[in-house]
Amino acid sequence: MEYVNLNAQVGDLSGVLGLARYLRHLPAISGDLPPGGRDFATDTDRYDFRGRRRVKDLTLRVVRGAGAEETEVEFQHNFGAVHPVRQRRAQAERLCQVCGKTASHTRDGWLFLMNHDGSNDYEGVKSTKPPVCLRCAALATRHCPHLSRPVAVRSRRPRIWGVFGTLYTPTPGTSRLTAHVDEYLPYGHRASNWFLASQLVVALKRCTLVDLDAEFAVLNGE
Repeated sequence: MEYVNLNAQVGDLSGVLGLARYLRHLPAISGDLPPGGRDFATDTDRYDFRGRRRVKDLTLRVVRGAGAEETEVEFQHNFGAVHPVRQRRAQAERLCQVCGKTASHTRDGWLFLMNHDGSNDYEGVKSTKPPVCLRCAALATRHCPHLSRPVAVRSRRPRIWGVFGTLYTPTPGTSRLTAHVDEYLPYGHRASNWFLASQLVVALKRCTLVDLDAEFAVLNGE
């Protein structure tokens, strides 16, 4: 992080992650990296805004008045993209994954949304999805395309279990690494040194299925 500007300025936009100084120094320090790490760090696609490895929380929805004096640009949420830093912070600090404020908590525990899997027993289930607040739960159940059959679970003791990501192994006869299918990995596993984590995983303990409609009614004072 010595060469990364955490509060860079791009035009009128501030608070941007600035990599210019890092990229200038990268050729000088890349020789000290192991072969697999060097290939990963020097892959230019990682630093391309439109590259496949960049996480973009918003996608362009429509542009109105292009070429006119005033142009309106409308974005929509990119529900398929997960920002790894915000995801980990939300999981660890029990923040709503949508608005970033404190997630909903009652005597039954923290509120998590997931798809109904045909079972009513969610004790011990592993989740990469952080909890939510009630207001955002109402939005998510209506608009999130991944919640086709939403179910609400409150967990009194969501326990940090491990991570979700990609396992890399050496490719015989080359200096490159082979990526395997994304999977869960518990903390302390012997493969941790070869694992690139992207999301924090919690195991939901002391779970209770709750009626979201009833909770929404209380929220709205009905």
